Amino acid sequence: MEIKTVVTKEIVDAVCAAVEKAGEEVMRFYKKEDLVIQQKSDESPVTEADETANNILTKLLSSFGWPILSEETKDTPDRLKAPFVWIIDPIDGTRDFIEQTGEFCIMVGLSEYGRSTFGVVHFPATKTTYYGGTELGAFFKQGDEEKPLSVSLVSTPEEATMVMSKSHSLPIYESIAEKLGIKNVARVGSNGLKCSLVASGTADIFYTITSKLGEWDMCAPHAIVEAAGGMVSGIDGTTLTYNKEDPHIPQGVLVTNGLLQDVLLDTFVEQDINPR
Repeated sequence: MEIKTVVTKEIVDAVCAAVEKAGEEVMRFYKKEDLVIQQKSDESPVTEADETANNILTKLLSSFGWPILSEETKDTPDRLKAPFVWIIDPIDGTRDFIEQTGEFCIMVGLSEYGRSTFGVVHFPATKTTYYGGTELGAFFKQGDEEKPLSVSLVSTPEEATMVMSKSHSLPIYESIAEKLGIKNVARVGSNGLKCSLVASGTADIFYTITSKLGEWDMCAPHAIVEAAGGMVSGIDGTTLTYNKEDPHIPQGVLVTNGLLQDVLLDTFVEQDINPR
């Protein structure tokens, strides 16, 4: 089914302004010595900065009248009947925020009938924003500078750059890279950063075999990568869908420039790689 987006320039501008405002407030906590850090039920950290960003985003986005699914807000079933749902991660890469690496971001995505059609990923530490979506194209924005994004034209694994997690790495990632002859591997922070690097053509491959990602981890960057010409799927090749009753992504995630998608999917099958 062809997707027609409801997103207008006014909506793009409003969401970019919202994430930038949230980013400004988040940076007030960035080097705070007595930063309040708590552990969630899944043992991941959450800070007062996450809560502040969440409050700003939910307040500003609620003006559109669409439900909001956020990592930091109690879920409600009313969103399941809605065609349009905001899916947000107030801070993607909270550990990077705590460790002051700069590799954290604020993400707002839009699900239209279960498909990711628009996303904004903002990096407060560098005041840079990536945004894009269906019928919109993909763009990089910093201050008054704005330029289009496009994935790379790398077509062989030997030439590719793969990005992987600094904190959630497994031996399988290195073994897959070795099997494919991938020599350039970079370990970076948040999912939003990894996907933005693919969207900009700086990297070519990102995948994770975890079954524990939330929809908020991928909705925004998914739209940007595809708008830049890349591809996003589960590691089994299935389409990622959003606004599900269980808002998680059980099939893992594969993000590439599109030219490398099939070779990665074939390798996962050959090596019997499954989400875990």
